[in-house]
Amino acid sequence: MKIIFAVLTLFLFSGCQNSTGKITGVWQSRTNPEIIIEFSKDKYFCEYESGVNKNTEIVQLEELADGTLKEFNYGKLKFEIIEGKCDSIFVKFYGENNDRLYTKRTYLTKKNILTEIIYKEGKGIDSHIQTVNSYVRKGGDIDSSFKTDKWIFKLPENFDKEIIYVAFNQENGIPAVGLDGGKFAVIVPSSGLVKTTLANDVHVLTEGNVEFTQQTNEGSDEPVRVIQAREFARLKYLLNTQSSQVKMPCNLDSLVIFSTSRYNPSRDRVVNKVFSETIEGNVIAFRRNTLRKELTFLGYDLSEYE
Repeated sequence: MKIIFAVLTLFLFSGCQNSTGKITGVWQSRTNPEIIIEFSKDKYFCEYESGVNKNTEIVQLEELADGTLKEFNYGKLKFEIIEGKCDSIFVKFYGENNDRLYTKRTYLTKKNILTEIIYKEGKGIDSHIQTVNSYVRKGGDIDSSFKTDKWIFKLPENFDKEIIYVAFNQENGIPAVGLDGGKFAVIVPSSGLVKTTLANDVHVLTEGNVEFTQQTNEGSDEPVRVIQAREFARLKYLLNTQSSQVKMPCNLDSLVIFSTSRYNPSRDRVVNKVFSETIEGNVIAFRRNTLRKELTFLGYDLSEYE
């Protein structure tokens, strides 16, 4: 593991004890209610769609170190808490049939909300977040007292980049300016490449607390519409299940910012190339586009929304 992962782990797991019970139970995706994950009392784990057999066993091809492929029969997945303190739980999953490690994930618990952090796999990138998912305990309510910080990214006048890359926890980065109410503002350069000291807080993304502004020629900051990660995922779910009843969140041709819960584009082919240096830590890419272009690219037919 890289040093940064050790630091992240130390941060996540410092504090109080006893966490197995915090994840045990059935959890429902806050984006797609048909997606379920379940941690049983007898240490089995499964993720499935509602109405589908949840006990499906896992058999998959995996590439070995020498480049050859081998089939592994994991059977049902079991889980074991590697480390768990306070609201942070680091879990490994392994096959009941072969005891082979399947994956490792971190879970953050807040009230009835479970935030799942999935890491990339591979030499040198196993400390990099791949995606973050948010679940609510099935049958539970979301406590309105659950609050997160808010990020405000300030775009300069006449900003024209399609992607804004934000690299977090950078020692030589742009300092985040603390504002009232748990808000942190970061100035975005005209290049769209942001190296900031701002700490990466996954809850800001999952709870939709990302804001953007753009400077006008009078020097004031105007809000830019942000389609939050969970909002966009929910929209796609609704378009797939009940397209005729969906209300679009904004004009299809308005320029908006798309937030995301997916981290770390390819380090060598994208991140290090655009920054022209080796970037350590986690990176988010916010897209600046129209809703029409984003949905059309994904294959959605928008003719009924004209």
